[in-house]
Amino acid sequence: QAGNIFELREGEYRLRWSGCSWEIENSAVEVTLVCEDDPTAANILFGNTNWTGWVDGPDPNDIAVCTAAQAIGYCDNAVFAGVCADTCGVDNDLCVGDNDAAAAAWGE
Repeated sequence: QAGNIFELREGEYRLRWSGCSWEIENSAVEVTLVCEDDPTAANILFGNTNWTGWVDGPDPNDIAVCTAAQAIGYCDNAVFAGVCADTCGVDNDLCVGDNDAAAAAWGE
């Protein structure tokens, strides 16, 4: 019955009378995770940052560093691929979980 359902935030939550108790329901949200590049981290990997002392080198804010490095084969490096995950086509599962290959490569 319509009088037994109360909605909050356009149906995100509902309070429904079941006949003997109130039940709280919430709608499911489907999230699609997509790997993203982290150009700041990539610049740091290459030393392109003023606070590591390389002030005469490339722009420390080079937002195209992932694309440029991919063009010369850096996506074969697990650490770089993890930082530039979108450009390197890293599997989405590695973006939300542990990247063991990158961790092992970082430790070498």
